[in-house]
Amino acid sequence: MLYSSFLRSDYYVYEDEDGTCKVEIQVPGATKDDVTIDIANRTLSVSVKPSKGKIKSEVSKLFDIPRKYDVEAISASVSDGILTVSLPLEKSEKPKRIAVAAA
Repeated sequence: MLYSSFLRSDYYVYEDEDGTCKVEIQVPGATKDDVTIDIANRTLSVSVKPSKGKIKSEVSKLFDIPRKYDVEAISASVSDGILTVSLPLEKSEKPKRIAVAAA
């Protein structure tokens, strides 16, 4: 069954060393034209509507985004049945080391 694993939540969410949140979702057989991604009010919505295959209905998943991400820099790609969404942190959310000056 095409896309059945997506319904069982076969996904992985992690943060890389520079603070970029990565969401990887199994979408076997999907192409970029089958995927719709929206973000609003700190919620990432991923929908897959297959253009071919046995299943003709759309499946979707919502992800709560707890931090502020640079919406203009969010990117996504699909390769070998894996959809990867990258959400870079806003500059104001990145940790910053403050230099201490001598008095």
